[in-house]
Amino acid sequence: MEAHMTFRALVLDRWRGIVDRNAATDLLHAGCASRLLEPPANAVRLSLHSEGLAPRIASFGR
Repeated sequence: MEAHMTFRALVLDRWRGIVDRNAATDLLHAGCASRLLEPPANAVRLSLHSEGLAPRIASFGR
């Protein structure tokens, strides 16, 4: 995972649960509600939740 630095890297299970990630994802997840990042964190929920990444997706409401 660290060999991917400075690129973000996530390891997901088949249910899109976040199994592992590198430190570069900290910038991506900055500002997300901490409860969304607590295990078992789910990448889809984190992406689509109003307290997650959804407000940063320009075409989300289209």
